[in-house]
Amino acid sequence: MQSGAVRPGQSVIVVDDLIATGSSSFALAVLRGTYRRSGGSAKAAGELVKKLGGVTIEYLFIVEIMFLNGYQSLDAPAYSIIQCSDHD
Repeated sequence: MQSGAVRPGQSVIVVDDLIATGSSSFALAVLRGTYRRSGGSAKAAGELVKKLGGVTIEYLFIVEIMFLNGYQSLDAPAYSIIQCSDHD
């Protein structure tokens, strides 16, 4: 994330492709209607937003692997579009 991409007090939504354990491989921060790539997990993106003085208001995932309970490690509400519950 670029220096100055998040201003103190700014609200941020972190968008990621997959939530499994809370440490998925790629995160996007949605800042004022534009996407900014942030390497690492959604949790790491949320921590970076906090470090820069922003506030993560929610996380949005495309796919959730439900039985791994990845949402528990996040600091804001989280939502997913597709939920996978099969672990056989």
